[in-house]
Amino acid sequence: MIKPLSHIKPSPINEDIYSTTDLSDLELSLRQLGQLEPIVINPKGDIISGHRRYFSMMRLGWKECRVRVEEYENETIAIIQYNNHRVKSVSDINNEYRILEKEYKKSLGGTGTRTDLKEDKKKFNTMVDISKTIGVGTSKLKQIKSIYNYEPDLITKIDKGELSVNKAYLIVQKKYMKGGKDDDGSKKDSVVKFLKKNKPSVDDLVSALKDVYPYSTLNLGKLVDENELNDKRDELIDHMNFLKKLDEREIVIYKKLKEIEKSKFNKKDLNKISKNIFQFKDINDVKGTTEELKEIRPVLRLVRKNFKEFNILRVLIHSMEWSSNPGRNLKYIVSDVVTGKYLGVITIGSDVMSIKCRDDYIGWDKKSKIEKKRLNNIGIASTIVPVQPFGYNMLLGKLLASLCGSEKIRKDWKERYGDELVGMTTTSLYGTYSMYNSIPMWKKVGSSNGKIIIKPDDDHYLFWNDWVKKNYKDEFYHATHTTGPKQNVINLIFRKLNIPLRDYENEQEKGVYFCEFYTNTKKYLRGEIDEDQLKMKKIISDGNEYVMGWWIPKAEKRYKRLVKESSIETDTLWYEDINEMKVESWLRSRGVLVSTLENKKIDTRKVDRMFRKVGIDKNKFYESLITMGTDGLKTKQMKEDWSVDNPTKNNCYMVSEFIYKYLSPSGTKHLSIKVEGDTLPHHYLKWDDGTIIDLTAEQYEDYSKLDYSKGYSSGFIGKGVSKRTKKFGELLGYKKPPTT
Repeated sequence: MIKPLSHIKPSPINEDIYSTTDLSDLELSLRQLGQLEPIVINPKGDIISGHRRYFSMMRLGWKECRVRVEEYENETIAIIQYNNHRVKSVSDINNEYRILEKEYKKSLGGTGTRTDLKEDKKKFNTMVDISKTIGVGTSKLKQIKSIYNYEPDLITKIDKGELSVNKAYLIVQKKYMKGGKDDDGSKKDSVVKFLKKNKPSVDDLVSALKDVYPYSTLNLGKLVDENELNDKRDELIDHMNFLKKLDEREIVIYKKLKEIEKSKFNKKDLNKISKNIFQFKDINDVKGTTEELKEIRPVLRLVRKNFKEFNILRVLIHSMEWSSNPGRNLKYIVSDVVTGKYLGVITIGSDVMSIKCRDDYIGWDKKSKIEKKRLNNIGIASTIVPVQPFGYNMLLGKLLASLCGSEKIRKDWKERYGDELVGMTTTSLYGTYSMYNSIPMWKKVGSSNGKIIIKPDDDHYLFWNDWVKKNYKDEFYHATHTTGPKQNVINLIFRKLNIPLRDYENEQEKGVYFCEFYTNTKKYLRGEIDEDQLKMKKIISDGNEYVMGWWIPKAEKRYKRLVKESSIETDTLWYEDINEMKVESWLRSRGVLVSTLENKKIDTRKVDRMFRKVGIDKNKFYESLITMGTDGLKTKQMKEDWSVDNPTKNNCYMVSEFIYKYLSPSGTKHLSIKVEGDTLPHHYLKWDDGTIIDLTAEQYEDYSKLDYSKGYSSGFIGKGVSKRTKKFGELLGYKKPPTT
């Protein structure tokens, strides 16, 4: 429905809850993409969802917009629920909590938890349900509530980035709550009495501490900065809360962006491969396209050594993020013999240990599967990806799926792993419906129901993966040597950090399909017959002749129907050009404000960790820089760029030289990188343990410009210390430079 903007109006409740935000990015998205989501209003014209879009449209001079009219029992709750995806300040969250608490208590007719409900009805807990409504964990919500109740001014400091919620809560806890010195002393006495009475071994005590948060964050074998680990834990929770807000489609595109960012493919290779993707000469020429279709002859090529070509294809022709399975892996590039053009990619890997519906269908037991090693005789088609738009227009995915039973794959499996391949499993991408339906060689055997934990980005996952690997060796080994190793490790990380798994689980139902290459495949897998008794199915032994005879008529029928409906796709799916700006713009248009993409400056928690690592007082550091001012800066432009608000500007060499000469351990490297837009290189340090130390990174509005992987030896550091650096050292309290 189209309505004039003058006929709708903002809700006053929205203004009471949410602080004003910068609309420039949303205005850019509206200019470039138009209005992709309607504004939700009530019958009176009051906005329920879409206030930021409304104000952006008004500023752009729009006269009308698309709307959707909805009625709600409680409009206040509806407004907050619609803002669940929004990135909010702590003030916003606090306002949401206070208003929702009033609304829920109205509906309950009192306070606290309802106890008058019948047994068959779910109990209502105000804190828990508000937490779910606004998308913030109960622990964090309780902390924010306490901070506001005792020292509301700290909320403003949190919003400015001066404090984390955790640190502000510790201030309040120490100052106002039980747990002062006397209380701590009694707790200590209790612990001492317990230790004296029970005398647990050191190993038992360390093991127990490792299983209870926050003691699980302590590195008991080595002195470690506990604050650093707690900050990293907070960062992980913030990141997981962001991912939890994305729907299935949004998270796929976000993960694809992250995959592209870390791939760093060569432009020349990308151009070469993208030009070799199969395209019909003129997709709108029905006769010519049909003739070309009938000439298609697929061939599989096993990738043995150089995986660059395969990786580029797999990453850039499919929307899903890709990670290689552990264990066996055969990777194939599928091409057309006639033209030499790419048709897609296939990977066949070790099948998973347990899928109930597949196991029930086969009817095998642990003895045949494990002891007789018959699990090694089936694989899983973990990747079946056709090029687009061929895949959509002519069911190319069905052709590739049919090729999974080919003689080529069976021979390669036997040659590489020494086992006869007698069958194969695969699963649908989403839900129970998939392209495998109606393919003769694939049989649907059921669905896999279960919950999976949302996987964090590698920036977070790899840090905690290394942490549990180092501190919980036995549990890590067990996690990585059973079915679903990555999920097991994430589960282990969350347990050790006391992060509730249920908050970040997704229900996932997938169709499970099984392909039997032999008429008696199941008997063989159950251990009832030997290999020499296997009898191949005719549709398998007939190979490509059968597959093409079945597929071409279906592909032709599909193509002609799409032509008739004017639904032919013409765009090649190639993700090379996906970038942060496009994804951010798209997510904003869907009502998601992406803080992980939006905040370009370095995280203040990272800066704090670097200061602690180096051992410099942060406040004194900035005071010294301000005292130095522009004194000693070489050029007029450098002096003009420097300001009290940005005291680290153009001071990277002095700061890095000071730390290198006065404070760094042996083995520290002084490095430089080129930064886009800067004429001079940027200097920083790489500590002896590999930690990046860059106390002047805050000068950059866009921290992503600093690509430390491209660092090179600066060659600037001499034997002495510059006068400017000596002066800076003196201001920090270091009267003399170290002996050189």
